[in-house]
Amino acid sequence: LGLFNSDPHAGNVFMMPDGKLGLIDYGACMRLTEEQRSNIAHLLIAIADEDDEAVPPAFWACGFRSKNQDPRLALLLAHVFFNRGPYAYDMNRLALK
Repeated sequence: LGLFNSDPHAGNVFMMPDGKLGLIDYGACMRLTEEQRSNIAHLLIAIADEDDEAVPPAFWACGFRSKNQDPRLALLLAHVFFNRGPYAYDMNRLALK
């Protein structure tokens, strides 16, 4: 447990004849500690819940850093890296008011 594949696109996942999933291409994998797994889970849940206040600290807890630790940048990058990207809905929601 704790193996993280950072490249799980459809080309790397197959349905086997017995109904199980077949996974290939482990070039972008690493083992995660319990803390790292928990941090990533918190980040993904915050993104899915559109909890814009929780995303930046969860992003930083995963080890992401920037010069000024700007929460708006962290929020945008979290969506670019782990969500569907900077779609119009996200950009409008995340834009400065």
